[in-house]
Formats: sequence, structure tokens, C-alpha cells
Amino acid sequence: MGVGIPKVPFQEPEEEDMSWVDVYTRLFRGKWLFLTQPLDRATSGQLEAMFVFLKHEGRKGDFAFFLSCSGGSILSGLALRDLMITSGKDVITIGMGLNASIGAFLLSVGSEKKRMISSSGRLMIHQPYTYPYDARGGQCIEDALLLMEARYKVVRIYADRTNSTVPNIWEEMERERYLRGYESLTLGFIDWVDLMDMMNILKSANAGEDFKPRPKKKELVEIEA
Repeated sequence: MGVGIPKVPFQEPEEEDMSWVDVYTRLFRGKWLFLTQPLDRATSGQLEAMFVFLKHEGRKGDFAFFLSCSGGSILSGLALRDLMITSGKDVITIGMGLNASIGAFLLSVGSEKKRMISSSGRLMIHQPYTYPYDARGGQCIEDALLLMEARYKVVRIYADRTNSTVPNIWEEMERERYLRGYESLTLGFIDWVDLMDMMNILKSANAGEDFKPRPKKKELVEIEA
């Protein structure tokens, strides 16, 4: 039998008494958001609403966006990215496990120097796809043009965030490519590969301080790479 959703104590600054809330509500009030499933229109809508609410609530500190997303809708991902970059605060992206396709994209569009993945995490990039041939007549052409436009936009954003070129990113996305943590770091998709660095960045963000990474031992980097 499951233990249910854990409850933790929480108190708003304006409240006199502490109350018990489920752990997800507590994390949300601290601007920690999670995507742990494929991204569809409904899930994207929920996350967009959370970003908008927290932005207008005016809480201090960066957003922390935890990702373990195996893919999903490219258009929903682009819409979510647009809100991330206009949220008014930095968005720390933290990859756990596998982030593929649009999951890898969302991880890479976090704020500069604040994109992380666990040492055992993986990214998978490939060209976006859809099913235009379910439509009738000329509609499949319209779907194909929409897909191509979305792909160009994703490639341009990837190129900008990785300091690469559009032709290089286009070629990388032609086939499914799985990237280990330090491969993702070398190619510029993320900035850090270390669980301890993740926690230090989150602590620094909550305290309003700049993050100073721990020096990495050469042998550790060689093993992970």
C-alpha cells in the first residue's frame, strides 16, 4: 500500500500559524516546478499557468525547473520556452534521468550558466516529427510546412544557446543521438554536470547570491567523460 503524498510544514510570511501542505504545493510555493512526463498540450498549459502565477506573485529568487521528459509536442515546448524567457527571473533547469527531444530542448533553454544535469543523466536530440499523413488532401502539405518552420526555430535556438552554427545543429539532429553529461557540456547544451553543483546553485539562488562552482578533480572529469 502506498504512503500517499507526504505533507510538510509551511508558513507564508503574512500568516501567523504554520500549516501542513503536500510536498508538491510546498515546492511550487518555492518556485520549484517539475516536468516528469512527455509534454502535451494539457501539461504545457499547467506549467505555463504556474510560471504566470509565480511571476505575478512577485516572489524572490530564481525558478528551478526539474526535467525528466522523454519528449512530446514541439509547439507546446516552444510556447513553454517563450514563457520561461519572459518570466522576469532566471530559470534554473535541472535534468534528471533521460531528457529527449523537446525535453532536451527545454533543458538547454534555461538561463545562462544555470543549466544542469546529473552525472548519470542523458540528453537525446533528434529532428522533430509529426503525422501529417492522417490529414486529407492538401492539409498534409500545411502540416509539413508548419513542422519545417518549427524545426528551423528549434535549430536556431539550439545554435544560439550552444554557440554553435545552424548547419552543425541541423546535422546533429538528423539522427537520434544520445549524449552523456559531459558530452552535453562539451557541446554547450548544459553548463554543469554535478549533483552537488545543482544543490549549491539552488541554495545560492534562494539566498540571492552568485554561484561559485566547486573545483573539479581532473580524474573525475576523465572518468565521467
